[in-house]
Amino acid sequence: KSWQIEEEVGKQGKKGFTTKEFVNTKLMTRATYTLSGIDGTLTKGPDGLIFKEKGGIDYAPSTVQLPGGERVPFLFNIKELVAYFNT
Repeated sequence: KSWQIEEEVGKQGKKGFTTKEFVNTKLMTRATYTLSGIDGTLTKGPDGLIFKEKGGIDYAPSTVQLPGGERVPFLFNIKELVAYFNT
């Protein structure tokens, strides 16, 4: 699994100049978390089902490692998720 986060990256040849870019990370937390405590509504739409997240345990804290080796906290969440399922 890989997550991308926004990080300040120095530009080569331009001292003191940085930009923000999305960089790949390495997930350090074991995949033992679950998002099964989510509450929401499931309705039938014109093309299939629609799930709208309303609350519950809709987040999963983890740790990711940046390309330089630094490990930082990362909070994955699905607050206000709207998912469409085509049938």
